[in-house]
Amino acid sequence: MEAEQLIAPTVRQTEFHLVGFVSDDQLRAAEELRRGAELWFTLALRVRTVDGELPTLVAYSGHLTFPVEAGEWSSQLERVDAGSFFEVLVPMPEAADHAAAVRRLQEARRLLRDNQLDASLGEARKALEPVLEAVRAQGLAKGASEKRARERTLNERFAVLVEDVFSLLSGAAHDDEITKDFQFTRAEALALLATTAGLVNRLAKQQI
Repeated sequence: MEAEQLIAPTVRQTEFHLVGFVSDDQLRAAEELRRGAELWFTLALRVRTVDGELPTLVAYSGHLTFPVEAGEWSSQLERVDAGSFFEVLVPMPEAADHAAAVRRLQEARRLLRDNQLDASLGEARKALEPVLEAVRAQGLAKGASEKRARERTLNERFAVLVEDVFSLLSGAAHDDEITKDFQFTRAEALALLATTAGLVNRLAKQQI
């Protein structure tokens, strides 16, 4: 952060403004961490000035800690998001059991950045495979298919979602009579990648 004007150390109370930069990733991380609560900020300050009878450059350092109420933070965040786009941070599991899926998703994200949509969705499909196996092991989707949608339990509805997302992702990996003409847009690829990440995270949370 930088001050807008020169600051001189003084024993009198004074006011000054600091201007800094926060990236989109940092904002999303802050939103995930606060979970609707207030935020506490700590600024590490280091001020340099010229002081003494024989002017020399000296430095002062310290910390400034202060809260930002949830309402104030939300109102300011809305101003930042105006005219922007909506994005959700999906924490990835750290357990070794899910390391392969996380690597697949990271590779899928890299491929998406390079605009290699089909390759990205292929990696996402591989990441979703353990989630699909867990769902099928419980027989949830099969039981759900025999019910009307409104009669399905929460887990059954997620099971159907997993099956459908896997089916969509398979459309990018296969080239059969039906899927050979599939052309995914970037918006569709983004939606499928984000959904896959969320389903991988959900499976990891259930196994903790």
